[in-house]
Amino acid sequence: MKMSLRNRWLILTAVMIVVLCVSVALDAMWFSSYRIHTKYQTVSRSDIPASHDGMSIVCFGDLEYGTFMNQSRLENLIDTVNKISPDTILFLGDLYDRTYTPTEEEEVKLISLLSSLKAPEGKFAVLGDMDYSRSEAIEKDLTNAGFEVLNNSVIQLHHGTNEYIDLVGFNTNSIDAYTVSSMYTDMESDVFKIVMAHSPDIADLIPISSTDWVIGANAHNSQIRIPIIESFTKNDTSHKYAPGRHISDGLTIYATSGVGTTGTDTRLFSDPEILVLKLSSSK
Repeated sequence: MKMSLRNRWLILTAVMIVVLCVSVALDAMWFSSYRIHTKYQTVSRSDIPASHDGMSIVCFGDLEYGTFMNQSRLENLIDTVNKISPDTILFLGDLYDRTYTPTEEEEVKLISLLSSLKAPEGKFAVLGDMDYSRSEAIEKDLTNAGFEVLNNSVIQLHHGTNEYIDLVGFNTNSIDAYTVSSMYTDMESDVFKIVMAHSPDIADLIPISSTDWVIGANAHNSQIRIPIIESFTKNDTSHKYAPGRHISDGLTIYATSGVGTTGTDTRLFSDPEILVLKLSSSK
């Protein structure tokens, strides 16, 4: 019996859907974790000093080294960042995967690799939730790799002049509203401010009128994303802001999707991400 044209189309459509689903699944399991997307954001504000025009800041988090993020992937990440030639690098926390404990040899190698990241105006880091249980050792590793760890503290980025912008680093494992209020009391309100923290939800604690940008990570919230639904998985420490850029009462909040993986080496519609800020004075 001859098959009708309608049934042929139905079978063809079903086969195409199966092939598409298998292709997406294979990409999520075998290829997407290796792709690094570089996202550029131009930040133009009147409170950015003219001397900071063109200053570039690379931001990434959720390295989660050890279980899936290995030496080869890290070398690729470092090569990608160094080709950008940033002035400053910001690491947003989670150095090692939660289930991974490095040997002394592996620790020395990781420090050596991170030391090869080049940023003439400084490398800065905050701790993530996976860093909490061994924060002292991880802070030491980051320091040995040339990072200054900001633990609820602020530094000034000068870009070669006396003018500066503020970089505020929060440890979301130990922050509260009182600490935030105390820190902001000591800062000039009209100076351009970038807040970095492991979780972008820190935006709910800071004075919006005195802050310009908030940058966070916590990729476990977004290793698997379904279009339209925004996120298939959720994380207790970062649940409000989906990956990407958000505007709240004039405050820009950027949640990166991270560079590593945890739990499973799978990324669906959420490739590893490096954020590059390009500063521009609009005076």
